[in-house]
Amino acid sequence: MKTYAVDDLLRLQSDLREHYSVRRDVLREWYAHWETQGNGSQLIAVLEQKLLSENCRDDDLAGLLDLAFATKLRLEGAAAAFPYIVQAQLFNGGWAMQELAALLLSPETQEEVEKQLMMELARCRLEAETVEVICVFWMGARQG
Repeated sequence: MKTYAVDDLLRLQSDLREHYSVRRDVLREWYAHWETQGNGSQLIAVLEQKLLSENCRDDDLAGLLDLAFATKLRLEGAAAAFPYIVQAQLFNGGWAMQELAALLLSPETQEEVEKQLMMELARCRLEAETVEVICVFWMGARQG
């Protein structure tokens, strides 16, 4: 993975274009390699616009959302990491429930998370089952 630096993402994607069956795994390995080398901030800087875009699924970048969520959470906190959970739901078909529960139960992030959830719900971009699970967490968070 050292062959492709963090800012070499486009070259890595180009080289993987014909290797559909391994693309997602190689991208995750590339991300994990640079994250463990202490380059989390640089990874987020290179990937954030792509990961939070409407065409995140292109070139299997959606497979990096959970990793990027963990990096963003560690570096910038829960509120800054929240959009990655939303994208994971939209493009990978599921929330990271433990992270969502922690965000809703944390006094420092609850208000921001609720605001963002309402925006997503208003845009009708969440699956019905996800809305049900969110409601359960939300009610639990409200009741303490």
